[in-house]
Amino acid sequence: RVMGFSKYESQRRDIWVEAATLDTQGSLGELPLFSMGPWHFRAGARHRLRIFEPRYREMIRRATAPGGRRCFAAVLQPAEFEVGAKGRVCEIVESGEDLNGDAFVVVEGGAACQILEVAEEEVQEGSPPLFHGSLDELDEEEMESLSDAFMPLAAASEMVDLLSTLGRQLRTMRRRRQLLAMLGHEDPLSGSPEPDLLRSRVLGGDEEGVGAMLGLLVSYRSIIAQMDRLLTEASQTAERLGLGAPAEQPPAEPARPTAELPEAAAPQASLGAHEGGGPQALGQGPAEEAAGGPPTAMLYRR
Repeated sequence: RVMGFSKYESQRRDIWVEAATLDTQGSLGELPLFSMGPWHFRAGARHRLRIFEPRYREMIRRATAPGGRRCFAAVLQPAEFEVGAKGRVCEIVESGEDLNGDAFVVVEGGAACQILEVAEEEVQEGSPPLFHGSLDELDEEEMESLSDAFMPLAAASEMVDLLSTLGRQLRTMRRRRQLLAMLGHEDPLSGSPEPDLLRSRVLGGDEEGVGAMLGLLVSYRSIIAQMDRLLTEASQTAERLGLGAPAEQPPAEPARPTAELPEAAAPQASLGAHEGGGPQALGQGPAEEAAGGPPTAMLYRR
């Protein structure tokens, strides 16, 4: 009986230690952290992220390697690797490089999470470390309130991205127009079918560019409408709180006549300002000297 009781006690202690370890690690375990900042990132939504820093390139390489978890945690608010920060688990759907050689990933939003512990790892000498965090699952309602609070910033960021894409489309269409103008100045009697073929390709690309621009403008218009609605709601809230109406100013008291200082008193006032360590005193102005009036002490505020 004594041996059985001690064996039971040891097993129970082992279970306690294991439970405490799991509680420290969090319900979602440990994942590498990616600083995204305030963003309206819903569960199930997909976003394309460009990867520039060496630590994040290494993070993606490990995640997409055979046997990798293919996920990481995006830190949303605050955008710092600290205990208590909230974010979302991101599952890597696609990864690769664009035409410029920049790495990118397409991620899908998973469970909302909160950081319990933070550890850092040096990936490359001289570059920022890669942070890892023990994560606990968070209620989606808390993430919804967080998303609503930062909706204007996310809409503004989306607008900047749309304007950048729109600018690229306009530059591409301009180059195509210039190429089409160059083809129009060639000799039509040359009999070469290449100009006609190039002209048809340019016109076809122009139509695709116009279609892409129209799609961007529709998205741009919806974001503008969304921001206008948010500004209207903020204005109504300010009016309800009484912030919109200016406070009534009390009636100004009539100015009281001030006694002029005698000539000997002015230097004393000036000297007192210097000795007390306060603002410096300036001498009388040229207009007063011309008028022959008594010198007055003028204080200059720093």
